[in-house]
Amino acid sequence: MRDPSLDEAGVEVDKFASGAGSAFACGLRGASTGSLGPPLQATMAMVTEHRARVLVIECSRKLARWKRRTRQPFARSRLAGMARARRGSDRYATPGSRRMPQRDHYEVLGVRRDAAPEEIKSAFKRLAVANHPDQNPGDAGAQERFREINLAYQVLSNADRRANYDKFGHRAEQPGSPFASGGPFPGGVVDISDIAVDGILGDLLGVFGVGRGDKGELKRELDLTFEEAAFGCEKSIRYERVVACPTCHGSGAAAGTVPESCAACGGRGRIRFQQALLPIAVERSCSRCHGTGKVVRHACGACRGRGLATTTDTVRVSIPPGVDKGSTKLIAGAGNRPRPDKPPGNLELTIVIRPHPFFRRDGDDVVCGIPIAFTQAALGGEVEVPTLEGKGKLRIPAGTQPGTVLRIRGKGIAHRSGLGRGDQCVEISVEVPDQLTPSQRQLIEELAKEFGEGVQPQRRSFVGKLRDLFG
Repeated sequence: MRDPSLDEAGVEVDKFASGAGSAFACGLRGASTGSLGPPLQATMAMVTEHRARVLVIECSRKLARWKRRTRQPFARSRLAGMARARRGSDRYATPGSRRMPQRDHYEVLGVRRDAAPEEIKSAFKRLAVANHPDQNPGDAGAQERFREINLAYQVLSNADRRANYDKFGHRAEQPGSPFASGGPFPGGVVDISDIAVDGILGDLLGVFGVGRGDKGELKRELDLTFEEAAFGCEKSIRYERVVACPTCHGSGAAAGTVPESCAACGGRGRIRFQQALLPIAVERSCSRCHGTGKVVRHACGACRGRGLATTTDTVRVSIPPGVDKGSTKLIAGAGNRPRPDKPPGNLELTIVIRPHPFFRRDGDDVVCGIPIAFTQAALGGEVEVPTLEGKGKLRIPAGTQPGTVLRIRGKGIAHRSGLGRGDQCVEISVEVPDQLTPSQRQLIEELAKEFGEGVQPQRRSFVGKLRDLFG
């Protein structure tokens, strides 16, 4: 069983999406007229219609995601169970105990819809004292009235919540409402600056402040040696970033002058287009002040009115032990400053590890290969091997075969959990001499005769397989 309020909200949001596209188109047409030549006006008209359709698609996608969240099986079963419980409780309830429809918040406090915040606060205090449960010990309905008064004051005392309530009524306060704080369209406002705009259309609309704003994020690579990545280190990286202009301190105005408030947006930095037929509000950055809310009449000579300058900065980074290639480290506030009135973005460092001439990494294990003489492989012994911490000793068991992997415990990469280290894996390769003296050759021939075919298990197995294969 589905809650019918969800369907009603879906229909309302469908109208909202269509109206947002129309409001967007009308707003951009108004922004483009009067300041552009006829060819560019025609181009902007085409771009406007295209972006209006894109806005409708974006709103529809948000609506679809919201519907999936609110209509998932658990939510449906929960709503159905609540409905059944409500019907069951109402079956045995008395007429006086049934829940009454929620009253208007203004009616609860006894104020007009255009009441000032001071009037609302005064009415709340007066009613809260009169209806407090402690003041009415014998009144069973005092607690419900006090709760209703408190809820009405919480909504009407907050400017944003009051504006939403004036638009959508009690639906704005419902947890599943698309216009609530957790919905796809909080407050009934679509901010078109959040819509991704790419390509030539994005360049054209960027003139009017429409598109995904720059957050000042920077990405750089941090080069490490194999040992630095294994044991951790402190590294300094030098890079260029955009900061507030040191001459005008980010104001963009020349010395002795101050920026003026933008007349186009009233100093807000945002322009809102209100749809007349539907409760739709579409916002974008002001194209005149570029979202700052300020206009510079006399520009700073160093930054030419931008309020920003490029400088070279150095940041010191602590690299933990065991970091792997491709890992990223985020340094908050070390990126570019997108606008003088905005905080700087983050610096994201991607770890690049230079290859080692001897070692390679396999998880938290260090792998290397060493050659040994066939006499050492046959008789066994002890050889010297390099490790990340210097030279070490490795015991070679007698009869070691080529390709055998021997482990040195605790000589690998430190685990990211901070507990213990991996191993060093040593791959054995047997080196066969290619130049023999006559005496060496004679000794090896005698050894071959001494071995014979019967005592060579690998060769005997191989010959047996050949016989089975070819009959």
